[in-house]
Formats: sequence, C-alpha cells, structure tokens
Amino acid sequence: MLQEYRTVARAAQAEIVVKRSRFICAVWPVQDREEAEARIAEWSQLHARATHNVPAFRVGLGYLVEGCSDDGEPAGTAGRPALSVLQKEDLRQVAVVVTRYFGGTLLGAAGLVRAYTDAVVAGLAAAGIVTMRHHTALEIQSPYDLLGKVQHYIAAAGHPADPPEYGAEVRWRVWVPTPAVDRTVRDLSELSAGRLILRVGEGAYRPVEGKP
Repeated sequence: MLQEYRTVARAAQAEIVVKRSRFICAVWPVQDREEAEARIAEWSQLHARATHNVPAFRVGLGYLVEGCSDDGEPAGTAGRPALSVLQKEDLRQVAVVVTRYFGGTLLGAAGLVRAYTDAVVAGLAAAGIVTMRHHTALEIQSPYDLLGKVQHYIAAAGHPADPPEYGAEVRWRVWVPTPAVDRTVRDLSELSAGRLILRVGEGAYRPVEGKP
C-alpha cells in the first residue's frame, strides 16, 4: 500500500485555442479504472460532435494502470503527450480528456503534441494538485483535566482532528499518519499515565496541507 500519492484536488476544465482549434481539457480525481472510463465516456458523449476526444488516465494505489488513445489524431501526437503530463507530475487516481474542435488549420505533428500537452497542463492547473497521505483514525477519550496536554501534543505533532464531542469526558477523532500510529499511542499513554482511552480505527487517505 502506498503511504502517499499525488492527484488532482478537484474536477476542473480549461480551454486553450491554437490556430482557431479549441482544445478543452476536462480533469477528474477518480478511484479506479472503471470510474475513469465512465467519466471519459460521459464526457465524450457530451462532446460527440467534436473532432477528437483524447483520453488519458493513471489509476491504482498498488498496481498502476495507465491508458490513453489518440482518437483519430496521428499516432503518438495526442494520447501519449496527454499521458506524459500525468506521468511527469507523478499523478495517480486521475483521468483527463482533451476535446478538440478543429479550427480549419492543420497543426502538424509537433504542433499537435504541443497543443495536447499544453491543454493538459492547463487542466491540471485549474484542478490543482494535492498529496494524499494514508492516515489512521485514533479515537481518544480524555478526562477534562488532561485535555490541554493532549491537545498540545496533537497540535505539536500536526495531526488533523475532527471536532471534539463534550460530555462526561471529551471524545474526538485524530487522524495520524499510519506509520506513526504505534508511537502516538505510546506517547499519549505515557503522557496520561494510562488514563486516556485510545482506540485505533479505520484508515483513509487525506490531503496533506501545504504539500502539492
């Protein structure tokens, strides 16, 4: 399992115009190949009258699967350049389609490569890039007199936390990078002299603040 990976932050679109040809890049974060292909198919159907709909995707948090197509453009001038941008940025869980509406002027092989490359670069800029890191939920139940110490430890460690629930004791969920879970449990147990109730919960990928 990957501890972290880079992907796009949100679905987005961007358009560039090259010699009156419109190149519209649509970008999506996706979970798997099936979702990537579904997004691509839906977009291509929406733009069925376009001259070309050129897809590319990279998915898989274990085994990496990549795909692309020139969709009728000269071989190697469209799909491969689009995929190369995703590879250069080392992105996963991402799908793109570049839709071309022909403007009447042939661009040549080099011009097509530049246009499809630039369209994907523009699409990624619109979507934003984020690093996703695998975290594990740590459920904490704390007496009120320990709350300040625990909050200080969590803040100093930089672990994101869900809003606390206040009752007879304070309960809240802290998201700890998975490799640091055992150390965090040990530290909190020592800090509280064993008075905290700690439960290790599920794992999930979460965005890393300030790290593209």
